[in-house]
Amino acid sequence: MSLPNIQVLVEFDGFDPTYQPYFELDNATKGRLDNTEFLLAPANLLDVTGRVRSVSFGRGKRARFSNFQAGSLNVEFNNHDRAFDPLYTDSPFFGEIVPRRKILVLSAGITVFTGFIEDWDFSYSPDGDSLARAKCFDGLYILAGQQLNEFTPLEQTTGERIEAILDRSEIGWSTEDRDIETGVSDVGTQTVSANTNALNYLQKVTETEPGLLFLAGDGAITFRDKYKTSGTAVTEFSNESIQFNSLEVIYGSELLYNEITIANQGGGTAVAVDEISGNEYGLRSLSIVDLLGATDGQSQELADYYANKFSEPTYRFESLEVSVHSLEEAQQEEVLALELGDVVTVKFTPNNIGDPIERTVEIIRIEHTIRLDRYFIEFGFQELSNEFFILDDGVFGRLDEGILA
Repeated sequence: MSLPNIQVLVEFDGFDPTYQPYFELDNATKGRLDNTEFLLAPANLLDVTGRVRSVSFGRGKRARFSNFQAGSLNVEFNNHDRAFDPLYTDSPFFGEIVPRRKILVLSAGITVFTGFIEDWDFSYSPDGDSLARAKCFDGLYILAGQQLNEFTPLEQTTGERIEAILDRSEIGWSTEDRDIETGVSDVGTQTVSANTNALNYLQKVTETEPGLLFLAGDGAITFRDKYKTSGTAVTEFSNESIQFNSLEVIYGSELLYNEITIANQGGGTAVAVDEISGNEYGLRSLSIVDLLGATDGQSQELADYYANKFSEPTYRFESLEVSVHSLEEAQQEEVLALELGDVVTVKFTPNNIGDPIERTVEIIRIEHTIRLDRYFIEFGFQELSNEFFILDDGVFGRLDEGILA
């Protein structure tokens, strides 16, 4: 068992072609097929993996009722020859060490982070152990800096509204970098004010669903509606399948709510109360306002759903850590392919005492830490009990599970 193949690619407009030998069509030496010395590479993307000392990055969120923020990446490079020094004119990258260069991290051929370099930091020591550190963010960081012009939208589904915002001239998000589900909730015709923050608005649309809006590892802005699907095969973390190092469990009142208030912009207020829970645990309120729902009836449905889902304390699997370097190759690829919003199962027996505890959970956070000979991934979860019934789904299509909507 060993680390999967790691690659770090940086977009440079120009660089010394002798630095890295790429495949050249019709070249007698560099144009040989199936060679391993002269490699294919995307335009302007230079493989700088040989200079990498460490990589760490994370995408996602830590709480159910928070929004996904921009993912961050930190790459530490050896800089003994000043190759990453922006003032060193003999560097093969001279003139290219500037902010907003695109950067990709691939693991076992899977793109696990796509973003942009925001800052270069350097450290020098008398013994020559010099380092360059690239601090990077994904595309949500760019959306967070964009503003919308004033307009009045049509009534649409949540996914249609997200597509319409991304299509606007002041945003101009590439259609190739999207993975947007249609959505099952409708948003209304509330006027969008001038200089409205684009990311905040898209997140408000997402809360109205409620769904997930995030940037995937391959750089695609992704929207998942409220109907969770498990797919044909669900990854399982357990002693019998993909083993994990540690598991964090929470049981208490962090997500205990029995009085729910939902309000739309320019609309009425919907309230749902679970009196039994209130008598048992005391009043615990959740208020979500300024949503973009098309009707107050939709708000009432959402309030009723939350009152049913969160009126009792839940034994929740919060997160787990996996040693990727300890897995078989097929397991590594399965774990590396997991994305935010994916459904997985976790099964364990505390201290090997009693019966196994099994939960179906949704991934809301992914953090990678890569060193020279170690590779760890931590997955953060949110509970999927009391989700909607989905016909023919392997997990959410089972009868007698108490999830009929």
